[in-house]
Amino acid sequence: MRLWISPVLAVMLAFGVAACGSDDESAGLDATTGAEQSPTDDELPPPNGDESGAETDTSADDEAAVEQLYDQFWDAVVSAENGPDTDPALFDGIGTGAIVEIYVSRAREWEDLGVHRDGEPQLEDITVDVDGDEARVEACKDEADWQMIADGEPVPLEDREPSAHVVIAERTGDGWLFTDELASDEAVISCG
Repeated sequence: MRLWISPVLAVMLAFGVAACGSDDESAGLDATTGAEQSPTDDELPPPNGDESGAETDTSADDEAAVEQLYDQFWDAVVSAENGPDTDPALFDGIGTGAIVEIYVSRAREWEDLGVHRDGEPQLEDITVDVDGDEARVEACKDEADWQMIADGEPVPLEDREPSAHVVIAERTGDGWLFTDELASDEAVISCG
């Protein structure tokens, strides 16, 4: 049925346009078609409504800034968990509140037990989604090369499959800070 509607509609439109036209155009009027009178692409504002395209650039800049901050976040986590530095100042300018407490507390507990890590996780498929003043970062985290060490010996860990890592960042007056970590089952991405 759809194939018949389109040709019929095209014919009706052609007749309608022809019926509206006149052989005796008034003097001074341009007899060009409506398509030729439409504004050019240069005359139309960009879809985001900003003449300069700054909104698109800002979004890309925000995503890049948050992804760079995510790299710094993992540098701080690795430093804390590989020890012996468990100072919350590792996360200054990177994270605040609960997310800092999670990693610093765990590193301190391990330090008290004589446990630390060696190496670092591999992060892949990093995605950053910025929505206003909030950003969500998801990545696949593979800890296979990030060994747990107790009493100087590697501790065999059973579950070494890559898993999703999800964190939330918020825009502050000085940039972005990570504020929360979500459970891996809340991730949109799938890993492993």
